[in-house]
Amino acid sequence: MILLLAGLLSGLLTLPQASACNVPVFRYALERWPADAYRVVVHRGAPASVEPLLKAMEKSGANVESRAVDLADPLDASAEAIWKTQNNPPLPWMVVFYPAQSMGTERIAWAGALTSENIGVLTNSPSRKTIAQRLMRGDSAVWMLLESGDKVQDDRVAAMLDETSRKMEKDLALPQPDANDPKINDDVPLKVAFSTCRISRGNASERLFIETVLHLDDDLKSQTGPMVIPVFGRGRLLSILTEKTITQNSLEQIGEFLVGPCSCEVKAQNRGMDLLIAANWDESPTSPAMNAPVMPPLVGMSQSAATSNTASTAGTGTIAPSPPASPFVRLNYALGTGLIILAAGVGILWFFLGNTMKQRRKAGADNKTDNNKKL
Repeated sequence: MILLLAGLLSGLLTLPQASACNVPVFRYALERWPADAYRVVVHRGAPASVEPLLKAMEKSGANVESRAVDLADPLDASAEAIWKTQNNPPLPWMVVFYPAQSMGTERIAWAGALTSENIGVLTNSPSRKTIAQRLMRGDSAVWMLLESGDKVQDDRVAAMLDETSRKMEKDLALPQPDANDPKINDDVPLKVAFSTCRISRGNASERLFIETVLHLDDDLKSQTGPMVIPVFGRGRLLSILTEKTITQNSLEQIGEFLVGPCSCEVKAQNRGMDLLIAANWDESPTSPAMNAPVMPPLVGMSQSAATSNTASTAGTGTIAPSPPASPFVRLNYALGTGLIILAAGVGILWFFLGNTMKQRRKAGADNKTDNNKKL
């Protein structure tokens, strides 16, 4: 099952309205939705060699929680079941699970040797640092463009992202503030701003990040075309658009949702899933770390510096989800068609029921007239 629009419209139709506020979705998520943790289970041999690595992972600032189990001891049912799926790998070995809150079930995001190198690449990468910095500085969303390797295709998608972003920055307006709205951080500008971060599939420093994204769905690995992943809040993935669904219309629907008022304050009832990112989301945007230069979007190996500078970053401007079977409820154009057909069916049913009732009332009136004549 390929992830498309993450049930965006269906989510808007079903989200409860009682707790609505006029803080934009993207800003409410940034300030009030802590990133869900990825669960890491480490099967180890010699404990002494593992503890420093586990501490390094916990101190990375990434949204992870780890647990070490010693294979020399009796394993509980959960640890043993995980170990049996790994086909006797070399120790120490770690298995990373997506946040169960978003998936609705346990699903492995990645598995591999517990090494300092793997921990570093698993929890952090240049693109994730860029995405986190932009979101903390007030971007409504960052379009994560996972390149196909075909320069023509990738540049075409990047140009669409750039054009659509500038249009939304001009056309979309933030909801009017309400006196009852929760207070937001005045240090972060409230604006409509979308930018693009391009990631090459061949970039070694991004390899584990890319794997954790592609493992979200069994069909994603077979997709060779470019993918667009809108990221907002504290590194929250809203959807995955594949080649056929990367359209201006789908991008605008996502933008309108993120810039619109937050209709539900409960994170679990909203669409999306948190990415594995090492970032201090509560850090002030005026701190030295936040004022460090933001790295340019990552580009494919075949792209020149000039091309990456002009096509890889969308412009910025001033002022701006029930768990599914997979982590999201997919919405494609078939769903829209289905809703239309459903509405048409209800209309037709109502029409026939109305006619039937009219005929019955007429028949009743005729019988009454006939009875009066007989009397």
